[in-house]
Amino acid sequence: MILDLVISCSEIGSELNIWVLGTIGTKADKHIEWSYPNSWPNFADFDVLIINLESLYKSRMETFEYKKYLEASQTILDRICNGGIVIIITSPSYATKLKESSVYSSNYFLSSIDIDTQNVAEGTQIEYSEEHPFIQYLKQVKKFNFIITKRDTSVIESKLQILLRQRLLPLAKYHISDKAGHDIGFGFNVRSGEIIFLPPVIEISIHEGINKIIEIFKKPIEEKLETPPDWIKQVKLYSIGELTEKINQLNSQKTQLEEEISKKTNEKKILENFYNLLFAQNKQLENTVRDAFKILGFEEIRKIRNENDEDWVIDLTSIKNVEHGIIEVKGRNERTKHSDIVQCNKWVDDYHLMDPPKTTKGIFISNQSRLESYPESKDKRTKFEPNELEYAVSRKICIIPSYVLFEAINNFLQGKTKSREEIEKILYETNGILNKL
Repeated sequence: MILDLVISCSEIGSELNIWVLGTIGTKADKHIEWSYPNSWPNFADFDVLIINLESLYKSRMETFEYKKYLEASQTILDRICNGGIVIIITSPSYATKLKESSVYSSNYFLSSIDIDTQNVAEGTQIEYSEEHPFIQYLKQVKKFNFIITKRDTSVIESKLQILLRQRLLPLAKYHISDKAGHDIGFGFNVRSGEIIFLPPVIEISIHEGINKIIEIFKKPIEEKLETPPDWIKQVKLYSIGELTEKINQLNSQKTQLEEEISKKTNEKKILENFYNLLFAQNKQLENTVRDAFKILGFEEIRKIRNENDEDWVIDLTSIKNVEHGIIEVKGRNERTKHSDIVQCNKWVDDYHLMDPPKTTKGIFISNQSRLESYPESKDKRTKFEPNELEYAVSRKICIIPSYVLFEAINNFLQGKTKSREEIEKILYETNGILNKL
């Protein structure tokens, strides 16, 4: 309906007559204040009426005369039934006694739909269709602190069914709710018109919000530009050639810069992966341990056996009578377990039992207390129970807290790395905890 109305007006060269009730200073064609209901215009004349209920205070409503208020409500309903669009910016509902009258009226009286609301704790998750006509407005809502608990449409339904033989139709794409399904906004098709309820904006002023609604109806019509004929290219215009050449040069430089940025971005991502040594576990940690050993010179690091056996194997090429380092990797939220160290030793024993037997060195890489802030948690990351240390020493297992690998990578990047032979010697000679590599 909204799109049809905008297209129809643009085709016949006319503009929609947009009014705002309750706010002044917007891009609307007419502004009407709550303070002067006796001087309100005839509401039969609008095409689009935006009613800002946020600015309708109870003390102000109490000055309204029932007769004038009723006349406005009935005329607005008649206009909706004959093609008008009414947009209500909602607020918490209330009822109050009108001036010199025994009549109590709701602040939603002009909408001809009786609304009840309920105040709730502030929420931020608002759901609506991407096809909602006022999506740019809704993106500025962000928060809500009341929901709509009742919408009594009996007044409109009675008029449509008795006089016009029409039905009130809900518009699905206008529905707005929280994640629990509570109503925050909605819309109805009323014969040839519409009535739409929108929550108030939070991120911008109500003036800016209303202007975003108005922009839907008053989008500027783009002028169709003429296409230059072919012969125009032969007409000389001073400095066009020079500018064209400069643009080509800049585009060439742009391509080179984009390639360099892409290269450096990839290098940065590779380095950022080494942060995994401080917080990760499972495959993420295992693969980063592999990459760290490659950086430190162990290009051959690999798996020799099945996926469920030891995590990695390196060659100890400079250590006499020892073939491999057998690496087991574990990350834990709290502490690694004694059984993790035992598992590492089991892989070493497996290699001793091969035919022919292989002499190996067990290397257990532990990332315990992995979610605690580094470097403040160094003591926790290196703390092992006496029986665990005794077992590691007796089985000649080298325990490397994974942050030690991270620091070794940091030193390598600063040109302070040790040679592969030196690293192999440290790994081989360390039984128990290795605090620095």
